[in-house]
Amino acid sequence: MTNTRKHIEFAPATRKAPQEVCDRARGFFELLLKDLREIADENAFWDSMQLSMLEHSESGWSFLYRFNGHMLSVYDVRRS
Repeated sequence: MTNTRKHIEFAPATRKAPQEVCDRARGFFELLLKDLREIADENAFWDSMQLSMLEHSESGWSFLYRFNGHMLSVYDVRRS
C-alpha cells in the first residue's frame, strides 16, 4: 500500500476570485488532501475521483476542481 503526496494546482482562471477567498479555498483544499492521504493510491476511490467534477463553495464563489493523478487541480472559479 502506497500513498504519494498530492499537490494543489490553481489555474490562472481562479484569479477571478478575491485573494482572501482564494486563500480560504486553498486552506480547505490543504485540509482535504491531509484527510485523504490515508487512502492508498491503489484504492478505487481515486479512479472515481478522477472521473468526477467537484465543487467547493467559499464566500459566494464556486471553485471547480478534479483530481489528476497526484494533483488536485482547481481549474475554474465562478460567482455562486
